[in-house]
Amino acid sequence: MVITNDQYKRVIFVTGSNNGISYKHVRLLAEKGHTVHLASRNETSGRAAQANLKDQYNLNVKSVQLDVTDVASIQAANDTIEKAEGRLDTLINNIGMLCTSSRLSMLINSGQV
Repeated sequence: MVITNDQYKRVIFVTGSNNGISYKHVRLLAEKGHTVHLASRNETSGRAAQANLKDQYNLNVKSVQLDVTDVASIQAANDTIEKAEGRLDTLINNIGMLCTSSRLSMLINSGQV
């Protein structure tokens, strides 16, 4: 049996990916031919990153607005990807969120971490 590269193509969602290392992940994954959804809290920043990837690298990625602290935003992002792709194979979650020590202590004490 011959396995083609198309069998390895994935639908990938990368949070917080309008800049930094997550932006680079988006670029590398798109260069490999995967369908990549770039997520950003600010829709304008996400679309700018999407346009930059197209202009500089001729890559077609999709931009999705996402605020990971807002349940409605998470559901909307999920619905957007589900409607466009019918599935999500991989989530790369950027953990670069600000969390003060008092907030972290509260989360740990409540059993949420």
